[in-house]
Amino acid sequence: MPKELPLPIAPLREFWVAMFASRINATIGEEGDMIGWEDDHNTVGPVALKAKQSLLRFIPHMLPADADEEASLYRLVLDHGDFGIHNMSITVDATGRPYITSLYDWETGNIVPAILSDPEMAVLVDLVTDAHGNPSINRVGKDETPEYRQEYMEYASQYIKVRRPIVYLLDPVQLLGQANGCCR
Repeated sequence: MPKELPLPIAPLREFWVAMFASRINATIGEEGDMIGWEDDHNTVGPVALKAKQSLLRFIPHMLPADADEEASLYRLVLDHGDFGIHNMSITVDATGRPYITSLYDWETGNIVPAILSDPEMAVLVDLVTDAHGNPSINRVGKDETPEYRQEYMEYASQYIKVRRPIVYLLDPVQLLGQANGCCR
């Protein structure tokens, strides 16, 4: 991580562009600089320098600019990194309703802009979004019944609340089109 960020911390696209650029520059220095773990004795070479330049060029394209959505897209969120029932302690209240008492296993946690957070929730299946941002499920057994699939699709719909303008901005095809100077 860089020692200092070039902008004050703020939930803005400009902050995140600067933050990602700072992290890339801190991780991949100049040719001959150490990279990775000290014990590995690896240094930055021509391939790493090309990758660094490519990553720096990509940053503005991975973060869409839309003034109307900026407040929600770039708010700072704590992203667990492995969010699922297997990393929770759950109990039942007096009425029989389950509730979460703790969330643990944070070693992959990060603070990220909301647009790059991971909405997946791992239960018996994964509650996810499809390529268009609609609620979906995956990791479903081949022998599961249609009723089982429908039940978990209902859970996914309740878990993932999607606003259409944000979904459009998250569409990978749209983002690639913007990065290549075209649109659909």
